[in-house]
Amino acid sequence: MIKKQLEKNLSLRSYIGSKFTSRLRTAVVLLTGLLSGFVPQQMTAQQLPNPTCKKAFDYTGGNQTFTVPAGVTSIRFKVWGAGGGGKDGGYYDYSAGGGAGGYTTAVMNVTPGQTFTVSVGQGGAINSTTPTYNGGGAGGKALLGYGRGTNGSSGGGYSGVFTGSTPIVIAGGGGGASQGADQGGPSASNPYPATGGGGGLIGGGGASVYVGGGGTQTAGGAGAGPGDGPGQAGSYLNGGSGGNAVYQSNPAPGSNEGGGGGGGGYYGGGGGASQGSNYNGGGGGGSSYYGYPGLISPGTLAGGDSFGNVDNAVPGNGYDPDRGGLAGGVNQNGRIVIEYDYKATMTGVNELCIGSSSQFSIVGVTNPGASWTSSNPGVASVTATGLVKGLAAGTTTITYSDNVICSISYLVTIKDCASDTTTVEGECKQIFPNVGAYTFTVPAGITSITMKAWAQAAAESIMVIQELQVAVELVAIPPLK
Repeated sequence: MIKKQLEKNLSLRSYIGSKFTSRLRTAVVLLTGLLSGFVPQQMTAQQLPNPTCKKAFDYTGGNQTFTVPAGVTSIRFKVWGAGGGGKDGGYYDYSAGGGAGGYTTAVMNVTPGQTFTVSVGQGGAINSTTPTYNGGGAGGKALLGYGRGTNGSSGGGYSGVFTGSTPIVIAGGGGGASQGADQGGPSASNPYPATGGGGGLIGGGGASVYVGGGGTQTAGGAGAGPGDGPGQAGSYLNGGSGGNAVYQSNPAPGSNEGGGGGGGGYYGGGGGASQGSNYNGGGGGGSSYYGYPGLISPGTLAGGDSFGNVDNAVPGNGYDPDRGGLAGGVNQNGRIVIEYDYKATMTGVNELCIGSSSQFSIVGVTNPGASWTSSNPGVASVTATGLVKGLAAGTTTITYSDNVICSISYLVTIKDCASDTTTVEGECKQIFPNVGAYTFTVPAGITSITMKAWAQAAAESIMVIQELQVAVELVAIPPLK
């Protein structure tokens, strides 16, 4: 088949008989080309702005890994520590609640392919003597058989990002509640401070000798208690356990509740005191950390304490939608979100005819779990590999997504290429099916078309349209009946 550049109007005629080099009864001329408005337009230069990708990591009970994608040179960490275990409302209505997790953020320059260990803290549990994942201290044990008693709640675990075993950023977990500890309040008439919140360079807590101290940048929080059932001190990454209840001899029998566990953190919070002849209290919050060299714009926000007789503590940066609505709250797990600018490029088309197809592709993506979707599958379909096919006139958005909370989308218009045209492989065809003269105007910007002719005779393989001096392919078809 021969192609010829055309930049003028073409007069085309279907002939009968003598104009051809053989005896032909009818000829049909077909033009195919990249016709403006009907054709796939390559959109490389029209790439939509790349969105900010957000990879969210939630609690799994183990460490996770983040690998920097190709082309990415800077990432932002958003880290929420887990909340401490809360109050058991069915045990004692006026107990103070648990502490919320803290929040830490920072930007870091990175290299594609660099890997980080991501570790998300487990939320504290009500009435639990089991430590939580990432350093939440166990609640203290009740002394059963001597009046009323129940275990303390465990502290929340820290959330953090590490390179090897070295921390980059950490958000502290909140301290666990101690059941039966009267509602907290910083006033003389209500002197029983609430459980400590996580986060901040120093974790919350320690406002009373019965509440565990908050972790700092150099040491764990002090264990609470004047001696009956003291909580344990916190340590590097780990909150202290709440104090175990001891026999209360005066008055006896009485309430025997375990103290709340300290929150995990860069340094963990101290455990709260148990009930004995003295008061009991919740655990202190773990501290946060952003001291890794080279971090850009680091910061931390402390989680709140629960005051009053409800679990009302608010996590650090608690109104950020990336928190997912629950992370860092009392009894809730932590969360880590890693943000970066998407460096991938989409190639494909912005217009297709009905019936035509185009292969879309993504360059610069290393993330698995990719998927393609069409917002209007009745207008255009898309396969799992990105092959888009026009089905009906209209518009649709073709979207590529991967296992990161990230996608690239492009608006594609599907056009009906008129009743006398059809489409093949993304090109339009103009058909001149009957005897007579036709005029075809080359659209603006079009520099190449292809002609084909079918004649109703068993004739030579080539014919010449004298007026145009354009060689075309001739394909014999059966004679008319």
